[in-house]
Amino acid sequence: MTVYDGALPGMTGDATGAVYRVPGRHTKSGKAYIGRHDGPNPAKNRRSPDGRDRTQAEVIDTYDRSISGAGAETEQRQIDLHGGIEQLDNVINAKKDR
Repeated sequence: MTVYDGALPGMTGDATGAVYRVPGRHTKSGKAYIGRHDGPNPAKNRRSPDGRDRTQAEVIDTYDRSISGAGAETEQRQIDLHGGIEQLDNVINAKKDR
């Protein structure tokens, strides 16, 4: 698995969003969770009472927030690469046409 640190070539730093993975040992189901955050570091900026410890999140991809739909597209690609929602703690796909 490739873990990205920062923007990819061609992206501006102020418009970078992150797709992250919370390892299964940090979710209630024991399965990994793929999520999206509109900043570069979901572990610092995201708190949620859903049982997924995002302080353990690792950024696995980035996207340009200034491009409409880029976040959902990037998150869905990672969901698919990780086996789909059947293999993850995710309950819905990132893209509605799935």
